[in-house]
Amino acid sequence: MSSVPNFRKDGNAPAARGASEPLPISDGTAANVDLREALFNDGAIGPIGSIQVSTERVVALRGIMFDIDPDLFLQGGLIAAIPQDATEFYRETIKPMLDRHPVLRKAEVRMTGRGLHVILRFAKPVEFTKPGEQEEWAGIVEVVQTALPIDPGQPGITATTRAVGSINGKNGATVELLEKGSPVTEEEIRSLCKEMCEQPFRTVMSVFTGNERVQPCPVCKKPDSALAAGKHVGTCYGCGTVRLEKLYDLVLAPKTVEKAPKTAKKEKRNAKG
Repeated sequence: MSSVPNFRKDGNAPAARGASEPLPISDGTAANVDLREALFNDGAIGPIGSIQVSTERVVALRGIMFDIDPDLFLQGGLIAAIPQDATEFYRETIKPMLDRHPVLRKAEVRMTGRGLHVILRFAKPVEFTKPGEQEEWAGIVEVVQTALPIDPGQPGITATTRAVGSINGKNGATVELLEKGSPVTEEEIRSLCKEMCEQPFRTVMSVFTGNERVQPCPVCKKPDSALAAGKHVGTCYGCGTVRLEKLYDLVLAPKTVEKAPKTAKKEKRNAKG
């Protein structure tokens, strides 16, 4: 019988395996490939199809995940070079960002193969016992996740991380714990959420660069220019008002949208025209 715990629908299962404890299975067999750990309900570990649930079935939140993919980063914007090795990418690029904020520096970090899973793990799971709490925390998580340059398509309160010691089926890498981190409180997360709501540009720029004023301005790069962080926007005498989206664009590369191929009917109609 498999040692992988089953997900309990009622969300009242015993506490999940600790983040720093690797799985007992450490070989490359199918049983240890692509195992996930839920950051909700009972913290079940197993194949994604066995532990994933819909938003409506989340009754407790154990952690908030930031899915960080170096392949999505823009080289030469705010970041001069993107290391190819995931561990170096963490140490040289992401760890400095985390260290610049008192809540983010408590994060647990897992190397998932090519990328990183950064996790703010609660000291005590946040349980949803009253109407509206699930929706409230879904919103809080969505806001908090924007403090870091994450994969835009990542989930919120239904996020699962790769289990430490498991094998990433895409590249054969073993998932490693790079930083054990320390637990955060509900109050700390609410505080970070409030900070992101009240002064998003200043907070994100401080996390990304370590400063509230960057010279020269990374947007226009004009000589003697400087980008100064306000609460909601940045200002530069060279390029004017800089919105928060532009700050993300200096770190994350724009996604290329492939045009759908024309159908034979459309091609025929265009030929007639």
